[in-house]
Amino acid sequence: MPTNIYVSAPLRGKPYGVITTVAFNPLYGEVNPEAMSRAVMIEAITKAVVAGADYREMVLCDNFYTARVRPEVAWDLERMVQAIADLSVEVGVPFISGKDSSAGTFEAAGRTIHVPATLAVAVLGRVPDVKGIVTKEFKRPGNKLALLGRSDAGALGGSVYADAHGQRGDCLFDAGDKVSIRSVWDTLLVLGRQRRYVSGSAIGEGGLLLRLFESCLGSGLGARVDLNASHQFAARGEQRAVRKDALLFGEFVGSALIEVAPEGLGEVPHDLPYRMLGEVLEDSRLELIENGALVWQDRVSALDRIWSETFREVLE
Repeated sequence: MPTNIYVSAPLRGKPYGVITTVAFNPLYGEVNPEAMSRAVMIEAITKAVVAGADYREMVLCDNFYTARVRPEVAWDLERMVQAIADLSVEVGVPFISGKDSSAGTFEAAGRTIHVPATLAVAVLGRVPDVKGIVTKEFKRPGNKLALLGRSDAGALGGSVYADAHGQRGDCLFDAGDKVSIRSVWDTLLVLGRQRRYVSGSAIGEGGLLLRLFESCLGSGLGARVDLNASHQFAARGEQRAVRKDALLFGEFVGSALIEVAPEGLGEVPHDLPYRMLGEVLEDSRLELIENGALVWQDRVSALDRIWSETFREVLE
């Protein structure tokens, strides 16, 4: 199972340790470098928070990569730096190091290639007890699945789903202001301390369906997702719709897929959106249902073979 965190307990016999995560997405840079910078910063922190680390005990490192500096490149770079500097102050997570390179221009045989504006953000955080880290693989059949955080429109721009259809989009998903972002993190920390969720994964590149696949692959279990959840927006009693393909493939950066007990998520802040998606299955398959009817299913083993083909294409 692919993982998105690294946890280390450096002192033998001691429970405490450190957590490291990284986020970057060059596809986003082709859409909006400024919004991309915010997104990868939020994603890197969310990965660590879902695992159980407190964002107030984290530090960040940035690594910018752009094409050779021209006026438009310099403008994008300035906006990217300002975006993460502002967000760093807003959410209270500081950058302590970083670097940049503007050597991303390749010229040969009369052809010039410029890399898209790219930013990688790394997190280093403290972990009180490494045994309490929440991993992404599913734990128990019958448990419910919830998508915690925003999952509304605008999540397909710059996505893998759009790229697979030869598109890029013209906007990126907006995780919201500092209050919205920290509300998700704070809720995850409270639920984590109460042991209310037993597996979790931050949403990012590939969207919800990729997280479901990875969690099934790592556990040998399966999952059933109700497409009617695309019409659910559980905040202040509102009901909002999102496209079904956006529910499955939307890259809701700042939101998280979590596995909770059969009785459900319980109480969450009244203004925090979430969707109850479905449940964990004992059989290792992914199912999509709508209005109680099965609309698609496949074995995780078959999906694993398809997923692995892309690596074989590169190697061969």
